[in-house]
Amino acid sequence: LRVPLLIMDRKQSVTTTVVAAIGPVAPVWETGARDELRDAAKGVFTVVVPARAEAADGAFTITWLGETNQGIYHSGTPTRFSLPLPSSATWRAKGSLQLDLKSGGKTFKFVRGLEVSRNIGLGQAVPMARAVQYRKGGGETRSDVTFRASADANGLTLVYEIATPMRSLGGKAPYLVEVQIDAREYGKRRKFGFADFIRFTPTDDGGIRISALRPAVFGNGYGKKLNKTAIKTTRQALPDGGEKLSITIPRSYFYLHEWALGNGNSLLGINTRVRVQGASATDDIPYNADGEYLLVDPTMTRFNTQSLSVLELSAKPTGRWSSPSSSTTVSSQPRQASVTLWPYTIFFGSESIFWLPSTR
Repeated sequence: LRVPLLIMDRKQSVTTTVVAAIGPVAPVWETGARDELRDAAKGVFTVVVPARAEAADGAFTITWLGETNQGIYHSGTPTRFSLPLPSSATWRAKGSLQLDLKSGGKTFKFVRGLEVSRNIGLGQAVPMARAVQYRKGGGETRSDVTFRASADANGLTLVYEIATPMRSLGGKAPYLVEVQIDAREYGKRRKFGFADFIRFTPTDDGGIRISALRPAVFGNGYGKKLNKTAIKTTRQALPDGGEKLSITIPRSYFYLHEWALGNGNSLLGINTRVRVQGASATDDIPYNADGEYLLVDPTMTRFNTQSLSVLELSAKPTGRWSSPSSSTTVSSQPRQASVTLWPYTIFFGSESIFWLPSTR
């Protein structure tokens, strides 16, 4: 089977042809952010078979960060699973989830990413994950960047303590901060949608340059023109040679949000990235993976609001966890990756691997 594909993003488009082989079974994963998690990561998959094939039943085994769940699947019927959260995870955990499906006396293996994060409360100091280590899979990693949020009737304040010496190689700023917030109304937050990001860049005169606030900057539905000059920033040197950055966004900019302070169910979707010029930075590459820090690291596009973590507008957080949506499914069979295209399951050769959601 030869499958022509057109792949497009905001900057370019590419056409290619993928040679594919039809497989007997494959999972279609239920996508979307998951909330209300307490002591376990949860998910749903449905096993599908090729058109005109007989229904399949069999055993499944799921493993993730040392935890295992087993059961029986029936093709065409949603199968739910639950895996305990790692005891070592304080703020987040990420790893490869492997699903083994038994069918016709054979075992078919599928791997996808699974990440969970603890909801953040106001005033809590959260160590941001160091991307180069965190992406290897696991839980907490050493961090040189701490994030803290506060809120009142006037607005939202985000504070970053960057405990690394400030460097300006290649004529670039010592660090960059990007913030993405889903502040849509109750019932739409944590659902499918778009939210842009705001970038904050230190300047030589001690100030901060703020990127333009584009439409839907706080989620689709935000159409008013917002003036970035109302966002206030301060920079403060730290004793270890690092820097503390404070960002305050006016409450009036979140005009679709109910802003029920003290209520753990009044929340914001949030992710933020900090890129510093780390020890391995060079004039040619001042920002690399070694100097990247983040709250969560979903495989889904960053503009999808389901890819965000959660900030509760309360100093007494509920203790809940959430799981950003992931659209990636990879077969662990040698030299192959997979994606379900209804009603067939196709496996891509190693020359061309694409991250696509399951579609009908």
